[in-house]
Formats: sequence, C-alpha cells, structure tokens
Amino acid sequence: MAYNILMLQLVLVLLLPCAVLAQTSASTGSTTGSVPVVIGEEEGAAGGAETAGPSGQPSALDQVENWINENVPPEDRESFPVPEASAESTDVGLTLGDGSVTVDWGTGMLSALGTAVASGEGYNPARAEAMAMRHATLQARKFLQDAVLGLALNGRELLVDNLTPAQQTQLRGKLQNSPIERASEPGDNGDVLVSVVARVRLRGELADALVPRSIPFQSRIPTKVEAPILEPLAEQDMDAVEYKRSMAELGAFTGVIVDARGMEGAPALLPELFDPEGVAVYGPFMASRSMVLEQGLVTYADSPDAPLVRRRCGGTPLEVRAQAVAGPQRADLFLSATDAELVRLLFESEEISTTCPVAVLLD
Repeated sequence: MAYNILMLQLVLVLLLPCAVLAQTSASTGSTTGSVPVVIGEEEGAAGGAETAGPSGQPSALDQVENWINENVPPEDRESFPVPEASAESTDVGLTLGDGSVTVDWGTGMLSALGTAVASGEGYNPARAEAMAMRHATLQARKFLQDAVLGLALNGRELLVDNLTPAQQTQLRGKLQNSPIERASEPGDNGDVLVSVVARVRLRGELADALVPRSIPFQSRIPTKVEAPILEPLAEQDMDAVEYKRSMAELGAFTGVIVDARGMEGAPALLPELFDPEGVAVYGPFMASRSMVLEQGLVTYADSPDAPLVRRRCGGTPLEVRAQAVAGPQRADLFLSATDAELVRLLFESEEISTTCPVAVLLD
C-alpha cells in the first residue's frame, strides 16, 4: 500500500505540476473557517491537466484516475457510503458547527466545506474553474479528516488518543475518498465561486473503524471515574420518586432522556452516565457493539419533543436532569443518586439496554 501511495504521489507530481493547493491548517480538536483561494490562469497555463489530451488522448486527470484503478487495490480505495435521507425525514438532531465543519449528532452526519475562487481574467476560465474545484475538494476532505480525528470518544478522551499512527493513516486514506457535492456560482468580474461539501456518516462501516476494539461492550462492568462535587438537591417529592421507582421496577419506562441543557456540555461518540460516586449507570458496558455502530450509543437533540428523540426513547421515557457535566471533553454526565438508581433499574432489562434508548439534550 505504501508503494502504491508513493507511486500515486509521483504521478500527481508529474501530471499536475501547476496546481496551487493552499490548505488551511486545523487543530486536533477543531477546524477553523476557510478563506477562498483565487485560482487564475497563472496557476494552470503550463500544464493543461484538466483539459482533454491531444488527438483524443485522455486528459491528465483521467490518466491519474485510470492509474489509480489499475494499480491501487480496491480495499485501499474504499469509501464509506452515505445513505440518502428521505425528503420527508425528520431525523435531525443536535447540529453543531463552525462554518467549515458541521456535525448532526442525531443522525451522525458530518459535513465539511471547502471553497475556492476561479479567476475570470485568464484566457482559459474553464481550466481555472477546474483547478479551483480540485482545491476546494482537497480542502473539504482535509477538514473532514481533521474533524473526525478530533471527535470526543467520551468525556475524558479524544478519538485520536485511541488510534495508532498506522490506524490514523488508514482512516485518513479512507476519508480521502468520501462522497462530495460540488457547486459553483458566478462572482464579480467574471470570477466563479466554487464550493465542495464532503460528507460521511458516523455510523455503520465508518463507526466500526472509529470505535476501538478494546472497548468492552456488554461487559456489565461499569466504568469508574473521579466524581465532581455536586450541588445539594432541593427537597424532593417522595411520592413522585416512589411512583417513578415503581414504574422502573415494572419496566414501564421505554427509554431515558437526560436534560443537560444550560450546562455547557458537549457530545461524544460514547458518552456515559454516572452516579454521584462516579460509577457509571449507562455506557458501552451496557450496550452491544453492533447496535452502537448502527445507531450510536445515544442520540443528541435540543428538545425532548424532537421526533428523533421520541422514536428513540419510546412513548413513556424516564426524564432526568443532569447534575453536572465533567471531563476534559465535557461529555461525562452525572445524575443525582435517585435518578441514577432509576436508570439502573430500567437497564436491568437486557432487552431495554441493548437497544440504546437514550437521548441527551444539549444546547
């Protein structure tokens, strides 16, 4: 594979010597906004990489793609399919972004935007637009790679902390072939504004590559962490507490909604719920790996009335309030002793726990 990558780089150097690719740097945990790059005739006058070759020969780009198809094994060119959402789909959850990268934590869809400007002043505007489109594509995929590696695994760790350098390289290679959507529109002075959106879904095959194999799913052995000091609760209505306890013991609750709004919490791939002593009451140890890969350990939303939440948690969910969020990634959620006991009672049913019927509300 390393030989193939080296040869691909050599082909690109030989065939595309005039491409000017300005990439915006991104930190491990976040990406910054992009500034459109102006690509004009100066960048493309010598090579003609995007135009057709002489006498009907393939263009340089076609030659590169042909070389990849002939020399790079399919498994090294593999891309992750992005299921098309139904036009009537309401499965939209908590969506966070910075302009360059957007993550829908309800559906698991991650999108990255790359932009460039093709100058209209040269004698070959079509070539300038093609070069701008290539730059925007590379930029979008670079943002996508950095965003995925910068995701929080849980409240204490980033995803990148659990991947070896070889695994990171392999993941970047797969993300390099992510599906893209291209668009262009006229600008001032004959310029063309080019944008490319690269997308992946943090579910299924990609999730299998992201979630470490070392995580003990369905072990029933709870995680233990250092707990923060929680504020004392106001006096509770004991009749209401006993009623909820009876509901939990009877298996009447269909899921759990944890309200952590207003606490500056953040989403993660594998968040956990803890009691006041720092003992987990819900997390990967309660769920099957296959179910987590399919739909996520929890879903995130900003309202308990979101259709996504109701479908996930059923018609009679247990609604609790987080008492604190903790961890460097702000994704560990701590519950009161009473609510933690109710969650434990609910998940004594293996049938319930394996379906991951948990939603976390953030803002």
